[in-house]
Amino acid sequence: MDKTDKSPSTMDVNLEATLTEASRSEGQVFERIELKQDRFSTLSLIGVHFSITAAPIAVLLYSSLVTGVGGQVFWTGSLAPPRWARLLSYVVGMLTTLAWTLGAAGAAVYSANFYVAFGMVIISSYTPELYQIYVLSAATIILATTFNTLGVRLLPSINKVMVVFLNCAAFYVFVVLLAKTSPKNSAKDAFLNVTNETGWSSDGYVFLLGFLPGLLTMSVPDAASHLAEEVPNPERTIPLVMFGTTCLNGIGGLIMVFAIIFCTTHPENMSDPLGHQAALQVAADAWDNRGWIITVTCIMVVVNSNATSALLTGASRLLWAFARTGGLPAGRIFGRTHQSLQVPVVAVVACSTLAASLSLLVFGPYTVLNGIFGSSIVCLNVTYWIPIFFMMIKGRKTLPTKRTFNMGHAGPFINALALAWLTLTEVTLCLPSYYPVTASGMNWSPVVFIGLLLATFTNWFVVKSRYEIPKPIYIEQLHGN
Repeated sequence: MDKTDKSPSTMDVNLEATLTEASRSEGQVFERIELKQDRFSTLSLIGVHFSITAAPIAVLLYSSLVTGVGGQVFWTGSLAPPRWARLLSYVVGMLTTLAWTLGAAGAAVYSANFYVAFGMVIISSYTPELYQIYVLSAATIILATTFNTLGVRLLPSINKVMVVFLNCAAFYVFVVLLAKTSPKNSAKDAFLNVTNETGWSSDGYVFLLGFLPGLLTMSVPDAASHLAEEVPNPERTIPLVMFGTTCLNGIGGLIMVFAIIFCTTHPENMSDPLGHQAALQVAADAWDNRGWIITVTCIMVVVNSNATSALLTGASRLLWAFARTGGLPAGRIFGRTHQSLQVPVVAVVACSTLAASLSLLVFGPYTVLNGIFGSSIVCLNVTYWIPIFFMMIKGRKTLPTKRTFNMGHAGPFINALALAWLTLTEVTLCLPSYYPVTASGMNWSPVVFIGLLLATFTNWFVVKSRYEIPKPIYIEQLHGN
């Protein structure tokens, strides 16, 4: 199959044609497979996804229809009107790549914060310096880069272990919190009482602000789709992984939330938490035992360090795939694949370098740093909203009747619910958290998002002549048939 054909007809991917034998005989252009095709098994892919996110079910549909490494970049190009498909696919691609890289930087910084918190627990007189946090962030990124390049053969095994570790760690923390917290909050205090120190008069608005941290676990449901080239049977495996991680994270997260709201008995301590980490303060209030607090700290270090590696895996695949479609200057360089490692090494190094550069913001105001990482969720919400919207507009008559994941008559309702949820969270993410609003306490997320949009459209004028919509993976070639 000719990969060099870039005529407009090859970029307007028809969903039905993508999965039919007739399309191949008619010259449908597919993406050439370059990465190791069986690197991640279903369980190890769940490990990657589970390390990062709980996935909204609405996104599952696309991966069972058409499979492309770009994820929502590919879906947008397939679903949007032909006139706008290239531009919207490009915008989604840029925002997704930037968001994942921001996420990797954020996870590395959070890892560093727990490293220094560990030091503060061990040595009560220790006061961390900002440069130490940055050095530890950079070290975490370097470690993640090593695993994603030289140690790539270890990643599937590590991800399988992490599935077990994360569940066991969550169960351990859950049991100890409930066993050691005495007395616990009443049901009324846990579910009805709202502690509002934001300055806003509306408790409803404060409630919305309260669930924003949980969006971090719901912000990258596209994770598995960016590894489509590296799993067997991606049209089946990826939706299965998304559904599996939704169940694992959704059920486990809800149980842990119940434990925390019943066991947070001293909310006044959160103004100056142990090690500057609220999680450690909750643990200390439940059981003032040094070994227990150190264990929780170590768990958080492992969780965030592993998330950094998993986010870097996804970010590098996005950058690599996006570069191959002409979405970046020097696309031939960023789109290279290391022949012996079967890894996009240049893309991995580029993403890690950008993440390390973004981590320098630890030297700036804390609210700016939060805005940088919060903007990653704002970007991702936009990239999910666009393909779901066009799915609603286009309808399901153009979809293949036989597909791995079919929501049936519930599909339009779930899509509408997803759009409403994304819109609500997007608006809330861009509103100020405290009143009155000051320069030092403002929400920088919308400012950063606008800056990223400006950079995205500026780059479009550089690459628009050569950018093409990602092509679907040739499933039969992937399976060796």
